[in-house]
Amino acid sequence: MIQASCHTADNALALKFYATPWFREADPHSILHLAEQGWSSVWVADALEAQPGYDGLHRLVDYAATRLRDESLEDPT
Repeated sequence: MIQASCHTADNALALKFYATPWFREADPHSILHLAEQGWSSVWVADALEAQPGYDGLHRLVDYAATRLRDESLEDPT
């Protein structure tokens, strides 16, 4: 099993999950690209969050996509 972790930019949510399904389906180029980025990328979480058994990851991605997006669009003044 390949364990991974994910957290929101504001560190309000963090969790560990298994990324094994992503690696099983990924082509060699995608795995090499991930390695070149220091094994860090949002697209692994995005690819897994809709799969069954990844409810916590779905909540984290949903939080980041809604709450943090809204905050980043606010006028800082």
